[in-house]
Amino acid sequence: MTPHPPRGPLDSALAVAASDLWILYRSGDPEAAHRYCSRRLMDAAGDAGLSAMLVDPNRVAITEHHGRRAVLRLDGRRVGVPRAVISRSGSRLGNRGRRLISVLEAAGSTTVPSARALAFAGDKLTAARVLERSGVPTPRVVALPPSPDPDWLAGELGFPLVVKNAQGSKGLEVRLCEGPSQIAATMQAVAGKGAILAQRFVAHSRGRDVRVMVIDGRVVTAMMRCATGDEFRSNVACGGTARAVDPTRDMTQLALRAAAVLNLDVAGVDLLFDGTGLTVCEVNTAPGFEQLEQATGHDIAGSIIDHLRRSMAGTAVEAA
Repeated sequence: MTPHPPRGPLDSALAVAASDLWILYRSGDPEAAHRYCSRRLMDAAGDAGLSAMLVDPNRVAITEHHGRRAVLRLDGRRVGVPRAVISRSGSRLGNRGRRLISVLEAAGSTTVPSARALAFAGDKLTAARVLERSGVPTPRVVALPPSPDPDWLAGELGFPLVVKNAQGSKGLEVRLCEGPSQIAATMQAVAGKGAILAQRFVAHSRGRDVRVMVIDGRVVTAMMRCATGDEFRSNVACGGTARAVDPTRDMTQLALRAAAVLNLDVAGVDLLFDGTGLTVCEVNTAPGFEQLEQATGHDIAGSIIDHLRRSMAGTAVEAA
């Protein structure tokens, strides 16, 4: 039993105009109205007195006039600027979605994540490089060419190494490459729309990590995820288990630092155990929180909406 079950399907939300909150979902996702996080955010927005709707960025046309504000049309109908926007697309938002967020932000919308945050954390490779340049401990990540040289990979990361799709989620497009002979097959296994990345394997943390949820500059909750059997991935979607944990001071400080470096108000920070310390595996700009709510009982959706309400206070958006 989930502690905060969504109250019902939201198909009607896809066609109902609203001005308070837009929740952007991944274009071409026919199940968007039924996904847990979208439904929970819709419920929480309604409880807070906000009108909300799910929006596919590809359904929004932006007409820009020189020297004047942009005009928005949703399914051909002119619409006003929402007071707030939440993107649930993560690294799959795309250029059209990023442009929409930039336009809405310029018109006064509160956006989560912000356009600035997307510039730093919009894809996994850029985020890893920003963290590394900022001195945040994180396993080295490189982009893989179509036929990477094994000697180069051995020098950069060593074997075994983790291979992942830059647009993957839930650990489903992640594989462990044990040696040079497995490179081609491993890359094929994670191939998709996104670039293919390789990351240093943190052997000490094999099969376990900690997901820390950061909202508005504070850690609100955390969970430990553990793999089952020989699986190295701890994601629940890959068969792992999750339980609530009280984050240590080091976990809290590192998660807050990673989120701040990437300019993220809302972030799911995944931490690995690297010997005697901690390292940031990756930072999620649109973290899923179904397992986190189930494991901890914390109302993540409500906390995100509360943050938005505080951010919207005293702000004004352009009229339609």
